[in-house]
Amino acid sequence: MKVIVIGGAGYLGSILVEHLLKSGHQVTVLDNFRYSTNQLLSLCFNDKFNVINGDVRDSSLVKMAISNQDVIVSLAAMVGQRLCESNSKEAWEINVNSVEALLKIKESKQKLIFASTHSCYGNISFNSICNEESAIRPLTVYSHTKEQAESLVLKDDNSLVLRIGTIFGVSPRMRMDLSINNLVFRAMTDKFAIIENGNAFRNYIHVRDVATAINFTINNFSKMKGEIFNIGNQELNLTLTDICKSIQKVLPEFIFYERENSLPYDKRNYQVSMNKIAKLGWQAKIKLETGITELIKAYKMIKPLGYVNL
Repeated sequence: MKVIVIGGAGYLGSILVEHLLKSGHQVTVLDNFRYSTNQLLSLCFNDKFNVINGDVRDSSLVKMAISNQDVIVSLAAMVGQRLCESNSKEAWEINVNSVEALLKIKESKQKLIFASTHSCYGNISFNSICNEESAIRPLTVYSHTKEQAESLVLKDDNSLVLRIGTIFGVSPRMRMDLSINNLVFRAMTDKFAIIENGNAFRNYIHVRDVATAINFTINNFSKMKGEIFNIGNQELNLTLTDICKSIQKVLPEFIFYERENSLPYDKRNYQVSMNKIAKLGWQAKIKLETGITELIKAYKMIKPLGYVNL
């Protein structure tokens, strides 16, 4: 198929694009390359790869970019609470307004896959596991923008929403500010970390597993359209304390300290079920230990400057 990945040069996108090309799709990336410009260079030799450098808020550019595309994968977003708090106007423009404009521009026959977040679940009981039917309680600017965008996308007959867990692992457009990625870096460099709200749960998933989930969605779109699907690793409903203990098994010198959450806006706590998409035949495969080992290798080569969203 002809697939355009909007935001395809980002942390997830740069892995996804390579995966889609290997699966035989013709892939176009629309991105403004705000963080770096070299993450897709290795793909330029592939004659099925195309790139458009531009801003998702430019409706005329987006209209041109998506013309003749079979599938639109919408990844472009301001991601993360601190980034969105610091740039709330831009966050709403990119995360909501540009999605609304895209839905007006796209043709009815074009398939749209929209990337959302488990953060929409907010705070749930420690003994509860939420699914796609659970009430969502967004607590942050970031999750509020995703909630609004979800509601817009689900009004379109040929679209669907993927709610994605907290991602980890190595990517050409690396992010070292994500929880697991950051903790492994701290373990290697400082040999200690201070964690806040260490008993709150999140669901985690390797970036390459997310890429396979999106490709699975493209191939099974007719069964999934019009609905929400959680994307995560069912085995990785974990706390930060759990993660630190797993890192200690690989890096025994690492120690960590816990303190109460000093960030009043971040009270997220949720465990998530992936049963809905599992029934269709997809599940995550990459273990936390595999990701930790991968990150250790990467951190022997890269420097931290520039590998964060804020």
